[in-house]
Amino acid sequence: MRIITLLILLVFSESCPCQKLPKNYGNLETELFLSQIPNNSLVVAFGGSEGGNTFANEQNRDIRQDFLNRGFHFVSIGYFGTKGLPKRLDRISLSAVNDTIHNISHDLGIGYSDILLVGGSRGGELVLNLAGPFSFMGVIAMVPSNITIPNHNNKKTTSSWTFNDIEVPYFDIDKILIRYKGWSKAIEESLTTQHQNNPALIPIENINGFVLLTSGKLDELWPSYKMCNIMIDRLNKKNFKFPFEHIAFNDGHSSSSHWPDIFKFLDDQLVRNKK
Repeated sequence: MRIITLLILLVFSESCPCQKLPKNYGNLETELFLSQIPNNSLVVAFGGSEGGNTFANEQNRDIRQDFLNRGFHFVSIGYFGTKGLPKRLDRISLSAVNDTIHNISHDLGIGYSDILLVGGSRGGELVLNLAGPFSFMGVIAMVPSNITIPNHNNKKTTSSWTFNDIEVPYFDIDKILIRYKGWSKAIEESLTTQHQNNPALIPIENINGFVLLTSGKLDELWPSYKMCNIMIDRLNKKNFKFPFEHIAFNDGHSSSSHWPDIFKFLDDQLVRNKK
């Protein structure tokens, strides 16, 4: 198995409407693992708010190998929290992410319809936001949010993401609620006060491929179970034409126990695609 590590440095126009962009804006770190099974498919994986290049670490070696054994090449992308990358999850460039995926897949001779996006927690939020404008094979989002979460680390609240150098609309989460009731409760109560056409709600129905959501009914970080149910309801109402499923577990925000069910769903989709 060959491993290729790259630090992607992308330069963007100085005319970006975002003010005082984070240092190293648009930089990404990638680590590519090549499958020995010729299947011409690619998994692109993103960790969450822990930062760094989560799916490239030793702890996730078995998960990578499960994908490699199915003929998927595997690339892990770090988007903040290490040297050379933005320090915080603040206005991460989805355009830079897409350009990086394009460059890697082009070098491998793989089209977007053979690319699977995988993300956990904030990485799930990332892939759900990214997948809409393009036509990937599918999306697997573990304990994700159904909304774009803001970055509160700056003096002025900003979005966690940009697309084409414009901030992705973020959800208005009451800071007073956060202070007195905690992050999860503040999000849950804020969800009940927002209308269904709020632009911060991720337009999951725009995804052009299958969608798998997993959640924890006891999620202590944010109400992933409720948020995934909202997304499933949205897909049903929009008559989503691709396969989709929500698998809920009696656990918290960790997705470590979700993988057997994730791979069962994926294998079913791979069999269906061969027919």
